Amino acid sequence: MTFLGDTGPVKIFDRTAVEGLVSIINYRISANGKFIVLGGISAGPGGNVVGVLQIFSVDLNTSQPLMDAHAACFSTVTLDGRSTPSNLLCFTKLQEDQQMRVC
Repeated sequence: MTFLGDTGPVKIFDRTAVEGLVSIINYRISANGKFIVLGGISAGPGGNVVGVLQIFSVDLNTSQPLMDAHAACFSTVTLDGRSTPSNLLCFTKLQEDQQMRVC
């Protein structure tokens, strides 16, 4: 959902179906409005918290396969040799050693 001025929310995409309950904790849109990330958490095996990220491309009107990650954000960076900024997706992922990593 997004808010456009004084109008109500507008549906942009459907959530990908997942097994079990997912609590949505994060919703972000890239600066250029071309990508959206929807983040959630759910109960995993043994009571562990499992992250669920859905990344949606507005231009392609499709989502990538779900990612096992806990939270995400977008940033823009201008790379050496380029004049226009690029979108950067940062996300957190719980590793096997139980350490949280920023990717």
